[in-house]
Amino acid sequence: MKCYVKDLVVRNADGEVIVSVDELVVENGGTTSISGPSGSGKTTLLYCLSGLIKPNEGFVNWDEHNVTTMADNKLNKFRRENIGFIFQSPFLFDELDPLSNVTIQSAFNANLSKEAVNERAIELLDLFKVPLKGRKTASVLSGGEKQRLSMARGLVNNPKIILADEPTASLDGRNSKILMDCLFSYHKNHSTTLVVVSHDNNVLSRFINNLSLTQLRETDV
Repeated sequence: MKCYVKDLVVRNADGEVIVSVDELVVENGGTTSISGPSGSGKTTLLYCLSGLIKPNEGFVNWDEHNVTTMADNKLNKFRRENIGFIFQSPFLFDELDPLSNVTIQSAFNANLSKEAVNERAIELLDLFKVPLKGRKTASVLSGGEKQRLSMARGLVNNPKIILADEPTASLDGRNSKILMDCLFSYHKNHSTTLVVVSHDNNVLSRFINNLSLTQLRETDV
C-alpha cells in the first residue's frame, strides 16, 4: 500500500509542535527509514502512520484510506488487517511459549482458522530463527530471540504494511544484523511496504530511502 502524508502537525498538551511534516510519500512495496536525533518525534510520526496517534493538522492516507479521519471501529479493523506494528520493546507474555506468543495476535481475527494461524506462526518463527524445542516459556529466550519473536508476532496476520520502531535498539551488532536480514527477507518475499525508525547507521545504510526527520520538517520529500 502507498502512504501519502500531507501538512501533518502534532502538538503536545502545551501546544508545542512535536512533529511537522509538509509532505511524505512511501511507495507501495517500498522501503523507507526515518531517522533523527533523540526526542525529534520519530516514534510519534510512526504512530501517526499507523493511526495510533491522530495529528492536530494534516492527514495520513494509505491508498484511499485516511487513517486520521477514520472511525475507531473501522481504524481498528484496518490496522488488524493491514498493519504489522513492531514496538521497540517486545511486550511478550513471558509465561507463554513462543508459539502462543505469536498466535495470540490473531485471537480476534475471524478471517483465519486456528490451524492456519498455527501453521503461519511456525513458519514465521522458523524464518526469524526463534527456537521452539525446549522453550516452554518466552522468559528463557535471549534478548535477540525475544525481539525476533516480537517481530514474528507482528507479522502473523500477513500485513501489507510493516511499521517498526527502533527494532534493533537493544541488540548488539550480530543480533541486529540477524533481525534485519530476516525482516528484509520477509519484505522481499511478501512485497510489503516497510517503514523503520532507527538511529543505527548499520540499519539506515540498508535503505535506499533514508529520511531525516529534520529534513522532513524543512523541505518536501
